[in-house]
Amino acid sequence: MLTELGKTTVKFEYLATQLGIANTHLYFFRQLTAAEQGACKKEFYKSLDFWGYTISAHIQATVVHLCRVYDTHGRHAGGSTLHLLRFVQDIGQSKLTHVEHALHESDLKFLQKAKRETGATPHPAVAKLRAWRNSLVAHRDYDWSLTGIGEFL
Repeated sequence: MLTELGKTTVKFEYLATQLGIANTHLYFFRQLTAAEQGACKKEFYKSLDFWGYTISAHIQATVVHLCRVYDTHGRHAGGSTLHLLRFVQDIGQSKLTHVEHALHESDLKFLQKAKRETGATPHPAVAKLRAWRNSLVAHRDYDWSLTGIGEFL
């Protein structure tokens, strides 16, 4: 059985690993895109479908891993989700210093779930990632499917 510190360590390691994996896929995407447009252009052209799908898979994997980290789903009948917002929300504030408490509040504001009724909004980059998750990654927005997603992107 894990101690509270052990549980926190496991949660932190999971989130850090997801970010590391996302970063690695982004690195591969950038390196392959640069190679495709640069010195290896002829070689990429020989296997255009393969490299196109490979490059696309790396950016999709990047977004999926980031979506997991910045998710907002809470507890549900099947269990609960582990994401950065919940990790920060679960930090016990009783032992925080005044400065740490201010940082905690800043982190919560950065990550908060958007709520129309209170006007709460997360950081714009977090909000955009969640919109991508909800409308392009986990689900496909009906209207965008018909009219195109150019304006959104």
